[in-house]
Amino acid sequence: MTRSTLVQPGGAFTATDAIPEIANLLASVYCACEQELRHHVATLACELFRRVDIDGESLAAAARALDLEARDAEAILAIIRRDLAAAVAGCLCTGRDG
Repeated sequence: MTRSTLVQPGGAFTATDAIPEIANLLASVYCACEQELRHHVATLACELFRRVDIDGESLAAAARALDLEARDAEAILAIIRRDLAAAVAGCLCTGRDG
């Protein structure tokens, strides 16, 4: 296996020269899969919430079923509970009629 050396006109290509290109590449990859990732995470969080807070399944059992570490499931559940509480409070504070 050979290593290639990158050369740019006027001299050697250093790691700092590559940073903007690497950042752009990573941003492109991130943007391409961000929507799919958000959907997956939201689906997982809602499923966890349904299992634990609606169906009464234990957090440990729900975490195992969803292939999550217990502490990750606990954190996800705390976030979704907080977001749900904020949404309900927001609706109550605006005084919207249904």
